[in-house]
Amino acid sequence: MNKLFLILALMAINSHIYTQEAKEEMLIRASIQNIFDGMRAGDSSKVAKSFFRKAVMFSNFSNKEGQPVVKKGSLDKWLGGIGSPHDEIWDERISNLKIDVDGEVAQAWMDYEFFVGNTFHHCGSDAFQLLKNSGEWKVVSGLDTRKKSCQGDLESPLTLLKMQVKAFNEANLEKLGANVTEDFIYAYIDANTLIKQSVGRDAFVSDMRGYFENVKEVKSEILNYTISGNTISFNEEVSWTGEKGRLSQRSMGVYQMKQGKISRAWYFIQ
Repeated sequence: MNKLFLILALMAINSHIYTQEAKEEMLIRASIQNIFDGMRAGDSSKVAKSFFRKAVMFSNFSNKEGQPVVKKGSLDKWLGGIGSPHDEIWDERISNLKIDVDGEVAQAWMDYEFFVGNTFHHCGSDAFQLLKNSGEWKVVSGLDTRKKSCQGDLESPLTLLKMQVKAFNEANLEKLGANVTEDFIYAYIDANTLIKQSVGRDAFVSDMRGYFENVKEVKSEILNYTISGNTISFNEEVSWTGEKGRLSQRSMGVYQMKQGKISRAWYFIQ
């Protein structure tokens, strides 16, 4: 009886620890999301709530000569820029957020792409160190890398999506096939019916060959996207030339990645 009681007590303690860690991670995610929501809204006071007043900031990038540069930033100047009037939205889109927590200390690492309006500007990684004070998680230091291109990582869901869209817009069957796994499956849902369109890379390439022969001047545009682990969901608009001019159709797509390639694709036709 005593041994059973001890086991149950340990299970209860472990469950409490796990639940508490999950709660703290959720609070940290909310604090980080508050930063980028505030940036998009041009609300510097909202962004400031997620930072300690004396938080330090550093950026790492390459200068025109290709030499690495480490530059100390100013939280006040950055907040001033966010709050100043600007015609286009500052939109920092993060992905692959990873959080480690130990008591009142945490660190968060994430990839990002920065857009001015709908125009890509730069990309890189953010590293935040956070402390919990009076029940609130706030950033005490922020580090970021800045690059003009982040296309080198073939395991990035966003990179693969962009590569596949480019190949589609070029009607390049070889590249479309190279971006997917050998056991690739393509399926779509239309009128509440699941249709398994292509099973296997060869079948997918063959189906796409027939598609391009019948659909003229087809182009794809990704309207927005969300990344979760090895999966990316997105809204897409495809347009083509028909008998009555340009036509278009929107859908929501989901790509699942495996070993640096697209292994599954689901489309929900709108």
